[in-house]
Amino acid sequence: MAVEQIQKLLISLCLLATIGLATDIACYPVECKLSTQTFTSETCAYWDKVSDTYYLQDCNSTSYCAFPEFEDPANSTCSTTPVTALNKYPGEKCTADSDCDTTYAAGGCASGVCVGVSSNGNCTQNGECNPGLFCSSEGKCVSQLKVGSQCENDYQCINWAGCNITSTATYGTCVSYYSVSDNTRIAYCSDAMQTNLCASTLCDTVNGEAVCLSSLKSSKGNLLPIICQNSDECESTVDPGTGSSYTVDCTCGLNKHGYSFCGQWPGDPDYANLIQMWKKWTLSASIDKCNTVRRFKKVCVADWWDSNDVTLLNYFNLKVNNWPYLQMNDECVQDIFMSLYYEVKEAYNAIRNTTDPDEHHGSSSAILLAFSLSFLAYA
Repeated sequence: MAVEQIQKLLISLCLLATIGLATDIACYPVECKLSTQTFTSETCAYWDKVSDTYYLQDCNSTSYCAFPEFEDPANSTCSTTPVTALNKYPGEKCTADSDCDTTYAAGGCASGVCVGVSSNGNCTQNGECNPGLFCSSEGKCVSQLKVGSQCENDYQCINWAGCNITSTATYGTCVSYYSVSDNTRIAYCSDAMQTNLCASTLCDTVNGEAVCLSSLKSSKGNLLPIICQNSDECESTVDPGTGSSYTVDCTCGLNKHGYSFCGQWPGDPDYANLIQMWKKWTLSASIDKCNTVRRFKKVCVADWWDSNDVTLLNYFNLKVNNWPYLQMNDECVQDIFMSLYYEVKEAYNAIRNTTDPDEHHGSSSAILLAFSLSFLAYA
């Protein structure tokens, strides 16, 4: 059976991944500071060389703790949480001109939204155009292309479609996201083996031709989470079309045992729910209110979509992205590194009117700076 190696199956701009070889990884225990230990006020993650263990203490409400290093273990100190400007693009909600990006939304804030370049106005970048438009090769904001139209890139297509084009071709065709069925050819599959065009979000190149894969699951079925030592232990089910199975990353967790865990596959429950939420977003009228380059950005999604749908998308996105770090973790890990996930989980549980056994009510205001300062990985 052929086995491909998919490394770091993370969600970034709607489910992108990178390829790599499976390797053994060195993981270390991560737990709360012992009562017998004394740290300086700036130290939040202490590396004990004797026990090969990270010990944690929380920062104050205005600081954050850098994520522990496993490849090169070292202490982490509390750093001041940076203040970030909104820098919103055309079509996104605002209350003042200062909310809008001066490059892309030069028209400022009008009637509660940031204003860019209107139809037939001059432009140099897609981000300058108002929703429904893209910047043409003639330097004019023109209407986005419908499904079936000839295109050069995704941003030329309407917000719920991408350009089905090879890496070397000049033109492709606008195709609805998630519309290409399993074992069906597409123009191109990147090394990441993922695409928004396939219903499963997965693709492969077989005998020089790109094809959509099925919605692969963990080969161990419902035994999630899966403890692993290398990626070879994180094998998928066999794809019926290619006859191959694949492997996802084995990632160090943040637990007192030093365990690492396999990531989820698109066919596994939480990942499948995440894909369904993305599909729902692309089928909503709200996506049309976003600038073409912001169609999958958290700011525009949160501005225009139903708040419950945003919560569900956030919840599954955080859960899938941070899956290894959520397993068997101590309360201090939840507060220091995973607080945003548990906050979103509370909102998710409120919608579902349920309380999960592992629900945690943390009061820490620390944010996940280790995960690109965003509570959605598609930021």
